[in-house]
Amino acid sequence: MKYRICYIVSAFFVIFIACTPSRNYLIKKNIPDNKGSDRIRVLIGKYDSEVRISSRTRLRITEKISGKVIFDSSNTTVVMPLSKVVTPLYVESWNSNISINDIPFRGSFEIHNIIGKLNIINLLAVDEYLLSVVPSEIPASWNMQALKAQAIAARTYTYYHIQTNKGNSLYDLDSSTKFQVYRGSSVENPSTTAAVMESSGEIISSNDELILSFFHSTCGGKTLSDKYVWGGKGHQYLEGKNCTFCKSSPEYKWSVDLPLLEIKKYLIKTYQSIGDIQNITFFRQNDITVKVKIKHKFGNIEMSGNDFRLLFPSKKLKSSYFTSEKTKNGLRIHGRGWGHGVGMCQWGAKGMAEKGSKYSEILKFYYSNIKIVKVDRKQNKNIAGLH
Repeated sequence: MKYRICYIVSAFFVIFIACTPSRNYLIKKNIPDNKGSDRIRVLIGKYDSEVRISSRTRLRITEKISGKVIFDSSNTTVVMPLSKVVTPLYVESWNSNISINDIPFRGSFEIHNIIGKLNIINLLAVDEYLLSVVPSEIPASWNMQALKAQAIAARTYTYYHIQTNKGNSLYDLDSSTKFQVYRGSSVENPSTTAAVMESSGEIISSNDELILSFFHSTCGGKTLSDKYVWGGKGHQYLEGKNCTFCKSSPEYKWSVDLPLLEIKKYLIKTYQSIGDIQNITFFRQNDITVKVKIKHKFGNIEMSGNDFRLLFPSKKLKSSYFTSEKTKNGLRIHGRGWGHGVGMCQWGAKGMAEKGSKYSEILKFYYSNIKIVKVDRKQNKNIAGLH
């Protein structure tokens, strides 16, 4: 049976305290330990109408601030309309996952009405989150050493954003490729679950600080320093590396035609006042397109090579590691790799693992001057020099 939340009248109150667990911190920069009490807050989506919430066992929905119970029942579905969420809500279940629009997730949820959108935020333990992230990011059939390298890179990336956010916004990460892909519990796989649990607590540090452990699909022969992609001074541990391990990737080399009309179509989404394109100039450094200058009928547009890449669908212009040639209607792009190219090359990790490299060797190849450290759960401190 389905219930419309607007029809529910609560006849009683409970005391409910929505608290964020205290975090024990490591190293110099407030890195949380990996106990089960650690929580990540993941934005699942923003909805402009309603969401369906269900559980196979008990489902309780509580007003986060007042503690007022507005729904408490078992084995049911609640349709939550935007108009009825006037205060933040907390959703929890017992011995069962919670499904949002029929997609199951571990943990609990908060629901916030923010500027006419239902913000659905999943709260769960970091390793529970990683049980979905790892198989969402790489195939679970890959070598266990590659899976463990991915698990540790993803765990470090997660803690980095928890540390950076420090509770200043409603969520730490969202579930898209903007951060890490997270698709709920239905994608969990025994192999990736083993990789997460066997590496539990392991994170990457450099100079006693948590690193920003970027990773990407395929580097195409060299990973890139982050300064070539996003500007600035860059991080020493993200320096570029020559990589010979990702040649089996289907995206190692690629070509695509970009007619000028198509380039203009995607430019208009960001730059509305644009005339016919007259010229495009690519500026490269270390083989990477770092800046693009576009001359059009009404002026000039300048952007980074990475921003130019992101104008297009992800499978169109796959990286900023490319050369170009003129065609009758526009450009033909010859490129290498897929993604921003910074940090660990996932197909390279696969190649290294298949050649016998351990996960620690993979991580130390793609991230410079690092240590893999682990939480001592009894002493609440890191064990230096684990690997």
